[in-house]
Amino acid sequence: MAFSAPAFVVPASPVGSSVLALDAPLRVAQVPVDSASTDKGPQITSVHGVALLALGGFASHRLSRKHRRAANVVARRFFAKEVQKPKGPLALPMLPEPEYRQYADPFLAEADVGFDPLNLASTTSPFGDGKAAYWNYREAEVKHGRLAMLAALGWIAAETFQPQLAARYGLPDELATGELAPSILNGGLLGLPSLFLPVVLMIASWIELAPQRKDARSSTVSYKPQIGRVPGDYGFDPLDLEVQIRSIFGFDKVWLHNAELKHGRLGMLAITAFVAQEVLLKIPVLRQDERGVDVAVEQVDQAIDAIDRLSGLSIPDVPVPFPGA
Repeated sequence: MAFSAPAFVVPASPVGSSVLALDAPLRVAQVPVDSASTDKGPQITSVHGVALLALGGFASHRLSRKHRRAANVVARRFFAKEVQKPKGPLALPMLPEPEYRQYADPFLAEADVGFDPLNLASTTSPFGDGKAAYWNYREAEVKHGRLAMLAALGWIAAETFQPQLAARYGLPDELATGELAPSILNGGLLGLPSLFLPVVLMIASWIELAPQRKDARSSTVSYKPQIGRVPGDYGFDPLDLEVQIRSIFGFDKVWLHNAELKHGRLGMLAITAFVAQEVLLKIPVLRQDERGVDVAVEQVDQAIDAIDRLSGLSIPDVPVPFPGA
């Protein structure tokens, strides 16, 4: 008995159990053929074997991919928690999505950076439950941002123009010692005119009471959650700038609101930096060039010397970057 060309046999797989894997071993069987019948009818050749191998491998690969995907889905459902895609950007990818997004604020767009790791904006507070607290914090952020932008602009303008104007018109210079903008930390607020702070408080109180007349407040302390009202909108636009900006640039109220939020946050950071810089350097903000850096380095060196005296260490001083400036 002789053997013909090898025939390829793909292992069968029971229906409902395992499936054919792409890397499943293929059994190569030698089909016995009577030598006397080699000239009788067609025989299985190597070409037929290759064709059977290709068809079997293709079917095995398709079935195995399908069942592997099904198995992965089942595994994720039963053995792992499916990760949901956040609804917006996250300031730090490792942090969870903030809970305030559940309120679907229609006015918070580009200004939503997804940073509230302690979920303070959605936690019950003296302003009310989570939703009421959230809208009150939104109001507060807008108002503090506006105040900070005015303060940053006024801070620089006072230090720039006050000495010249006072000298030109024969008025007293109201800046603090060293021509610094008056603040609580440098004692400059104590030297202001007696009516300055009362007038400021009266104007601020009138602005605070304006939303109450428009039925936007639930009390003198907290605001109502109002989906249709932009936080911080007091209806004050005497020049009709919103309509003009929309017609010229195509920016709607939501875009303007988010731009104001971002500039307000920058203003809060700026005014904080102004105060810290002048407390440390005792130099006006616009004059804090190389000399300001030298003063900062000198103060750091003095702090290092004090630590050396207390601890007995010998910490090297910070080199002055602009000697003789």
